[in-house]
Amino acid sequence: MSAKGRAGQLEGRLAEWTSGDAAPEAAVGLLETAQVLLSDGGAGDVPSVEWHRYLDLTRRPAFLQALPDREARRAWADTTFEIIPLSSYTLETMLAQRVAAHPDRALFRERVGREARTWSYEEVARRLRLLAATFVAAAPSGPRVAILAGNSLDGACCDLACLTYGLLVTPLSPHLNPEALTWILRTLDINVVVTETEEQRANLDAALEGIEHPPNLPRILLLDPEARLRRDHESHLGQAAARLGAEEVDRLLAERARPGLHDRATVMFTSGSTGMPKGVCFTLFNLITKRFARAAALPEVGEGEVLLCYLPLFHTFGRYLEMMGMLFWGGTYVFAGNPSLDSLLNGLREVRPTGLISIPHRWQQIRERALAAMSAGDEEAGRERAFREIVGDRLRWGLSAAGRLEPAAFRFFQRHGVALNSGFGMTEATGGITMTPPGEYEDDSVGLPLPGVTAQLSKQGELQVRGPYIARYLDEPADPEGEHWLKTGDIFHRRPSGHYQIVDRIKDIYKNSRGQTVAPAAVERLMDGVPGIRRTFLVGDGRDDNVLLIVPDRDDPVLAASPSPEDTDEYFRQIITSANRELAPYERVVNFALLDRDFEAARDELTPKGTLRRKVIEEHFAETVDGLYQKSFVELDHEGLRIRVPRWFYRDLGVLETAIVSTGDRLLNRRTEAVLRVVPRPADDGVLIGDLVYHLDGDVVDLGVFARQPMLWVANPSLAAFCPCKEGWDLPLGGISPQLTLPHRGEDEDTGREPVTPPGLKDGALARVNERATAALFARPEAALDAVRSLETSLADADDRLGPLIRRRLETLARHPTLDVRCLAYQVLLLDEPTPDYGHVFPAFLHSGLPFLSADSIQAIAHARVEPNRLHALRRRLAHYRRHLPWPATPPVRQAMGDVFVLLGDFTRVHPEFYAPVRAELVSWALHDADPELASHASEAFETLGTWYEDHLAESGEDTNPERWRGKLAYQDRLTESEIERLESVLVGTTFLREAVRLAFDGARFDLGDVSAEGIWVSRVFSLPTHRMYRVSVNTAPGDHYDLLLVLRRDVDAASVRQSIRWMIALHGQTLGAPVVPRFACARSTLGAFSMAWVSDLSAWERIREFGARREVEARPGHREWRDLLVRALSAFFAGWLHSDRRIVPGTVAPTNVAVPGPDYRTDVTILSLAGWQPYGGPLSLVRPMHRNFFRRTAGHYPAAREMLDVGWIFEACVEALGVEEARGFLGALREQLHTSRPAGLEAELRPALERQLGLLATEHYVPLAVRCAVERYEAWDAANTEATVEARQQQVEDLYRLYDVERFGAAARYILYRRTYFGRSEPAVLAAFDALLQRMHEQPDVRPTRMLELSGLQSTLESPDDRLVLSRLVFPGAELSKPLDVDAVGERDRAHARVVVTSHLTDNQSQDYRVREPIAPGEIGRLLRLFLGVGLPIKVAPGQLYYVVLNREDQIVAGICYRQPESTVAHLDGLVRAPSLKGRGLSSELLEDFCSRMTTRGVGVVSTHFVSQEFFGEHGFRVDRRWGGLVRFLKDRPT
Repeated sequence: MSAKGRAGQLEGRLAEWTSGDAAPEAAVGLLETAQVLLSDGGAGDVPSVEWHRYLDLTRRPAFLQALPDREARRAWADTTFEIIPLSSYTLETMLAQRVAAHPDRALFRERVGREARTWSYEEVARRLRLLAATFVAAAPSGPRVAILAGNSLDGACCDLACLTYGLLVTPLSPHLNPEALTWILRTLDINVVVTETEEQRANLDAALEGIEHPPNLPRILLLDPEARLRRDHESHLGQAAARLGAEEVDRLLAERARPGLHDRATVMFTSGSTGMPKGVCFTLFNLITKRFARAAALPEVGEGEVLLCYLPLFHTFGRYLEMMGMLFWGGTYVFAGNPSLDSLLNGLREVRPTGLISIPHRWQQIRERALAAMSAGDEEAGRERAFREIVGDRLRWGLSAAGRLEPAAFRFFQRHGVALNSGFGMTEATGGITMTPPGEYEDDSVGLPLPGVTAQLSKQGELQVRGPYIARYLDEPADPEGEHWLKTGDIFHRRPSGHYQIVDRIKDIYKNSRGQTVAPAAVERLMDGVPGIRRTFLVGDGRDDNVLLIVPDRDDPVLAASPSPEDTDEYFRQIITSANRELAPYERVVNFALLDRDFEAARDELTPKGTLRRKVIEEHFAETVDGLYQKSFVELDHEGLRIRVPRWFYRDLGVLETAIVSTGDRLLNRRTEAVLRVVPRPADDGVLIGDLVYHLDGDVVDLGVFARQPMLWVANPSLAAFCPCKEGWDLPLGGISPQLTLPHRGEDEDTGREPVTPPGLKDGALARVNERATAALFARPEAALDAVRSLETSLADADDRLGPLIRRRLETLARHPTLDVRCLAYQVLLLDEPTPDYGHVFPAFLHSGLPFLSADSIQAIAHARVEPNRLHALRRRLAHYRRHLPWPATPPVRQAMGDVFVLLGDFTRVHPEFYAPVRAELVSWALHDADPELASHASEAFETLGTWYEDHLAESGEDTNPERWRGKLAYQDRLTESEIERLESVLVGTTFLREAVRLAFDGARFDLGDVSAEGIWVSRVFSLPTHRMYRVSVNTAPGDHYDLLLVLRRDVDAASVRQSIRWMIALHGQTLGAPVVPRFACARSTLGAFSMAWVSDLSAWERIREFGARREVEARPGHREWRDLLVRALSAFFAGWLHSDRRIVPGTVAPTNVAVPGPDYRTDVTILSLAGWQPYGGPLSLVRPMHRNFFRRTAGHYPAAREMLDVGWIFEACVEALGVEEARGFLGALREQLHTSRPAGLEAELRPALERQLGLLATEHYVPLAVRCAVERYEAWDAANTEATVEARQQQVEDLYRLYDVERFGAAARYILYRRTYFGRSEPAVLAAFDALLQRMHEQPDVRPTRMLELSGLQSTLESPDDRLVLSRLVFPGAELSKPLDVDAVGERDRAHARVVVTSHLTDNQSQDYRVREPIAPGEIGRLLRLFLGVGLPIKVAPGQLYYVVLNREDQIVAGICYRQPESTVAHLDGLVRAPSLKGRGLSSELLEDFCSRMTTRGVGVVSTHFVSQEFFGEHGFRVDRRWGGLVRFLKDRPT
């Protein structure tokens, strides 16, 4: 094609574009034509004017937005990079195009007071010619211009004049010191200097003193026309320009030297971390190509642009992006003037810019002002108007430059129509290198490389770039091909999306002593925006650990509210702990110090840009840093112990670290002469410290813990006198038991101990408890008794801190020398409003070896009102003693237990309604053959109580009158007269039936007068020579019905029968779990009869027979039905064995002796009789009869069932009954017994199934039978309801969850149920993610699923919002969720240390949405505490505090919760807050319910809080409960 044809081809495409409607096809066609021309060598045939037209038309938003995607715009930018040198496109060309297009449009606008002066493109163009000619006239040999001035129209025009007309120019910071300025002037051989103020002139004068005198002095041109001229080489710029006529201007510019596009055009200086500034040389090619690259990255920018500008023109963003950007885009550059926030905000309103480039701090301040204005509006439109009143109605894009801005700020502006972009740049790259594409922001990303930039990461992770606008340093040769790789000096991480994330400066990165690389800026950035922190500095180069220097903001309300240095330290400790969760272990901070001054540029600790000079800072603060690496305590060797004394301990005492020494068995404060005995007491398994014995894990005695924790120092006067004691309630005890022991002493021994109240103790209630507890422990008996009574009074009103403290000191009285004191203390504890933790309290008294029950205290306890759960708790603890204490017991323990038996008997005589559980407890001890003497005492107590109960019933009813029985009984026809006579001897005229009904039916009140005629029906079950069994059915007029099994046998008093009866009572009355034997009623040896509750369910054998009777193949039971039946039946025998404390085989292990209810969701499988029970003889004594009677017998009777039966069901039944851990132990013991005993034939049949079961337990979750049954029932429902909605399917799963009581199996069972039901038909990716989560739950059973990254991975695979909502309901069972939860992994920079954050969603009554989650950044904790302070609810920061924050759509924290979790099942709510502006919206209620749902998911059963806002909490199920010392809500059944 001819040259003319090639030109015509481009001309045609341009005409098509300009005449059309900006169709994408035309844009693509035009781009492709340019690409073809450039690629085939024909571009040179196209006249430059056509290429210039191409550059002008295609730079505009209409063309760039018509291109299909980002890659097409990058391709367009590449064409411009070739066309610019090809067509000799210069800034002069660009300016001429803009003037021709819109000569009258304002290019510059100055704001002077309330007036504004504007300069049009045409006016600026004329001025630039004049200024360029003036510079040429000032230096005819070739001007080399330095501009030493602030932002002004004149200064900008001087710079543009030089750039446009090819005069070397360097814009300099007015803040350069004279030495640096001298060096620059010399290096560049500057011959013209433009300056403005007197201060700048003085600085210049000082710099010129280092330069040889004329003719080497530069010409000084002053911008200020009023400035006084002081030297010959000075003149006013305006006057110098005015002397030039138009012809002279034309001549000077025509005769000037014209540099090429790739020649040096300008030099900018960037401050180095050391030495002189670094000069960066830019060519016109660099400057022009950057403008086209930025246009490709911002395709929507360029029409009617107005920028409000305050960034310095001697910095790249102010000079290139703002000033030259406006020239390129044909926009208006408005000088902001004063760079203050108020001036900027006024400018936003007045100027109404379309874009803004600013530093992160300013963007954050604008956001805060906007949020404050928006907070007054409720409606969306009102909030939007408030936002626009702050930022102006035209602002639509922005860029945050030179630092990190928190993601919430980016999202805020983007939500409100301002495309705020993040980026990374350097002077050496003509400004920006990367930028987040509009609409594609990612948190903490600096975006993608700009068009034209090629990026790579070195092995170390350093970002290296090259491209057409990457400049060179002064001492480097030019590189017109752009092959030079610029090392940025920064470590980056490239995400899968292609976005880059900055990690740190390479020169700041260090390695610790283990060679692990630490990027301090990554740690320091976590502290950005934290209330109370101005700046942080990480130290750790070459050391084992990292420490942090903190410059605190003492004026922040969070710190101003801290009443003591300890509170301030605790606040920062929590902030650092929060930050550490985001860091890898080697990055974490182990210690910190608060500095009393900020880092200063004047001390050379900061660069002019504010960058930290790390080595200088470390040198200046070396003493502080070294102190952080010292131990925070002094350690003394003492009596085989290590006494740890914190340095603050000495500080608070006002003594030197040498003052406290070890001498003999004491610690001595040599200054005050105070002493503290510290003596190991092996006999007490503890250490005597002061006046009490403490039980420690290890040999460390940390006096800091003892001094701060009231649980340790209260009532220890010697300790309180020696230590600076404090109210550090929330300090963890570490390895110190809260159970203290009183040293033995004589009853009349006068200890002389007086209470010691620590100086400065503010809590009057604590001081009183300290005084009373000291008296109780150390005063004489009468005073001690009075003190115990006072403590009892205090206990009634004690909160959740004082209450446990009082109970612990009452427990310590177990070793008091006076019986009455011990008895009263035990009585108070036993009858205390909360159910005591007998795991700690009762053993103290039992192990003391001293009696703690007297006749008077027994009577007092027996006559007290006691709740059933209190007795149940005591029984559980007594069962624990039977299993775990050494038996036979010592005489003192046996005597104490005898007193307990007396107490239980007397208690029952006062409260007969508790006869059944007390009987079961006494029987359990009567069967306790590990201590025959104690068992004999219990047996005697049991028999005595039984006799009393019979007499009690005889005295309280009219059953003994035979006349009242007339007509009440009806008999089965087959009964003989002798049988009837025998039956009536048992029933008529006795209390037997009333006792049987009461005990078999949980205290039912049975009155013979309520029985109608023939209301008692008796029928024979079966008859044997030794005994007969009858069913007795009782029907009353009120409609009650009772079924009993009555057994008549003459040998009821025989030892074997009596023992079986006792085992029946003990096993049904055990406290481990649901009973597997019928409730035993009563036995009368005098009547030769006993009774129990009737079991109406079919036996397993009856069900097997029914299975076997099915002849048709279709009707025969399948594998599942056989499995369900046998596993349920066998599990009862394993459970019975467990309930016997693993001591007996519970009755005949056969299908005839176990009843299995029909519905598979019922759990009340029952062993029918314990007759034939045997002592347990190892696993085979249970498994052998199971194998023989359930499998071999069934196969023998019903051969067709043989192929269905699986002996592995024995082991499944074992897991069902015992749980996984207990089953592992049993099955392991069975494996060993099979190996040693080698039972003929049995081992070969059992071992494969046994090994299979053990293998499954080791590698995956055991799926309980109830869950499998629920899944099967769901599958049947699902097959019949193929069109069921999501809601119906999820509701079906929840119904099955409740029906089968899946909750009892823990969280894993719930997740398995959902995996196999609702999600069972999901995509393979979903199922794989679900299985990965379940596998993690199996590997880490103690970690909540909401802490597992796999949960986040599972959610990410769910595309349907409905499925995500169902997953949310799975995660938070019982919560009323209308929106799915968000499950996100945070800290993914290093996924190995990422964690999961679950975000829930709330909606207030104004339909405003909020997000609830735990804090994910340290600053969020501080902002929540600041919110508490703002509403007058200061929260005392303490160890162990946890938080939830509520964020509105602007990412503001508008509400939150502060809480502690002192126990795994208890949460204490320290405070709930919401912003005052949200009052009345119901947000607090929604938050409280969300919190309770989260706690339920964690297994928390009780939420307690203080008495404040009692009405509010009362509306949400909280009530006053002295047990917890405040308001309480029980999330589940009230714990016992």
